[in-house]
Amino acid sequence: MAKWCHRFSPTTGLELGDSPETILLDATNLAPLYGSEESFAAQVIEGFRRLGLEVRGALASSIGAAWAVARLAAAGGERLTVVPSDQTQDALAGLPIAALRLDDGLRETLQDLGVQRVGDVLALPRDQLRSRFGPQLLLRVDQSLGVAREVFAAVEPPEELVVEQSFEYPQSNREALHGIVDELLRRLAWMLARRCAGALRLACRFECEGAPAAELEIGLFQPTADPGRLLEILELEMERLRLRAPATAISLRAVRHGPLAERQGALFDEQRNLESSWRLARLVD
Repeated sequence: MAKWCHRFSPTTGLELGDSPETILLDATNLAPLYGSEESFAAQVIEGFRRLGLEVRGALASSIGAAWAVARLAAAGGERLTVVPSDQTQDALAGLPIAALRLDDGLRETLQDLGVQRVGDVLALPRDQLRSRFGPQLLLRVDQSLGVAREVFAAVEPPEELVVEQSFEYPQSNREALHGIVDELLRRLAWMLARRCAGALRLACRFECEGAPAAELEIGLFQPTADPGRLLEILELEMERLRLRAPATAISLRAVRHGPLAERQGALFDEQRNLESSWRLARLVD
């Protein structure tokens, strides 16, 4: 499931531990590609729904806060809870101390002392937390508040890179569909570029309401992560595409990709050759 989530974020993984139960996605720098971080998180939730899975999610400025809110605050039925970065402490304060991911022994000690909520911990003198309870409690508090750095166990991406967009309502407007494909290409190109890779074969799939999906493929002469070039070729194929019903989702898949070539720029034209010519590659495409 974490590998499947690579269609939304280039960095996905699992919480640390022997039996992970939470998938983590890094939303850093994704807002320009989705319109907002909230739109990004909503697409993840909707993607799982389309798989027939019910999930609870949270978007927060730290791993600890997102974990706590998704597992404890969202238990009331909300599928997605968004925590603004300036409200992290308030969101955590009312949660049970289990939200701090403490060892069982330390959690029981705190409960025996009457400390039931995260807010109770935050009310204690900070300079006494380490001396009275050891380093773990202070570390977990700082991680949850985003003061201390925390990482998670990232998983390798699948061979095929995929991005997708689901619609709240079926979409049939061709101009709108072209705009969504353009956005998806920018996301896919960004994922490819982060891996210093370019697409060689691309598949575009339109899920249709109550009708078979429509799919088209394009091949490229050289690997490219240029969204403008990919869109130029894909739009030629889309002009011939006929949807049998309004689209409910669109996905783009890099079926084949290869390393992007990095070459020293030539000072004189005669130093260029056909094999390395991007102009020739564009013409062939």
